[in-house]
Amino acid sequence: HQHHAQGGRCGICGDAWDKYPRPHEAGGKYATGTIVRRYREGQVIPARVDVTSNHRGHFEFRICPNNNPEVEASQTCLNQYPLYLADGSGFHYQVARHSG
Repeated sequence: HQHHAQGGRCGICGDAWDKYPRPHEAGGKYATGTIVRRYREGQVIPARVDVTSNHRGHFEFRICPNNNPEVEASQTCLNQYPLYLADGSGFHYQVARHSG
C-alpha cells in the first residue's frame, strides 16, 4: 500500500500517509506531550524495530526539539538532528538480509 498507492510516502513519525490525524503526530492519540524519559546528549538510546516483511531497506531515527504536542514537527527540523548509531557507523540502520 505504501509504495503503490502512496508513492512510498509515510507520515513524519512513520504512520500511514493517507490517515489523518496520524496517531503519532500532532492531534493524534499518542501526541499527548507526556515525557516518559529524558536523555542527555551523547547518551545511548536503546531502540527496537519489528520487521514483519523485509524489503531490504534501512531505518533512520531523528529527533526535533518541539515542546508543543499541538505543533507538528517538520522534516526540515528533523533533518537537522539525526540520531547516530552507537557503533559510529552513521545514522542509517540497514535491515539484515534475513530478518522479517
